[in-house]
Amino acid sequence: MLCVLIIAQAFSYDYVRKARGRQKRRGAIKGKKVVVITGSPRKGGNSFAMVDAFVDAAEKLGHEVTRFDVAFMKIGGCHACETCYSAGKECALIACCEEEDPMVLDGVRVPMERNCALNKWDMVGEVLVPGVLNKDDIEKTDGCAQAAALAEKI
Repeated sequence: MLCVLIIAQAFSYDYVRKARGRQKRRGAIKGKKVVVITGSPRKGGNSFAMVDAFVDAAEKLGHEVTRFDVAFMKIGGCHACETCYSAGKECALIACCEEEDPMVLDGVRVPMERNCALNKWDMVGEVLVPGVLNKDDIEKTDGCAQAAALAEKI
């Protein structure tokens, strides 16, 4: 099962600032600042396809998107900056799994919803797609279209 977390609002982390600096040099972007965190180790896989659809749609809507594919990064632990606890963030979830049973995705959905409630974040939407095992299986579903539509809710 693979999961993508999307958080919309400014963050104070160093990597976000550095990534935003690169984007600003390419031209100013208006809209919200959106952070996309993926965990999939398969570049070009089903999760990446949905995230790409979301990111493309969000950027077309004028949002500034910073993407972190954490499976390919060295990430340290929490620095206790407490930014997570500031209210007013919007959050969304994109997840897919190999199993056909959509209840399998509850293992990702329920903790995410609880985390949003704890942090007083607004959960604006979810895209949960079961039954996608092989590369490009996502193309047989409406998962990418749902991910692109999710960008309009941010």
